[in-house]
Amino acid sequence: MVSSVKDKGVTQPAIVRPREDGGYEIVSGHRPVFEQYKAMKYSRKFLAEHEADLELYRAAQAEMRSLLGGAKLPKMDVLKEEGRKLTAKKKQLYGEYQKARRDMQEIVTIKANIDTLMGYTEPGRKQEKER
Repeated sequence: MVSSVKDKGVTQPAIVRPREDGGYEIVSGHRPVFEQYKAMKYSRKFLAEHEADLELYRAAQAEMRSLLGGAKLPKMDVLKEEGRKLTAKKKQLYGEYQKARRDMQEIVTIKANIDTLMGYTEPGRKQEKER
């Protein structure tokens, strides 16, 4: 696990708890245990010692595969870039929306002014004026 962190950095933080006999036990972050298992060339002894952790890893891996339908998760850099593009597009479209809204309000105001000058009223408004 130490060599993996030196090579790749922390890709998945592990959560540990102290053991009764001293040392620490990995509670979450089972991938490093699986990586150790692979590095030990699938040793039966290692499997016997870490069977519960490896079973949790396999169950999590199977669940992710079923959720994703076999597809791989996109890289974080790709997701962040897509988020930036969507945010920029949202800002541009919101500016266009605000302009269209102001234009619409201006048109409604102009129509109301023309109707007032020409003496046109809607049936509901005529009754209100008579009261």
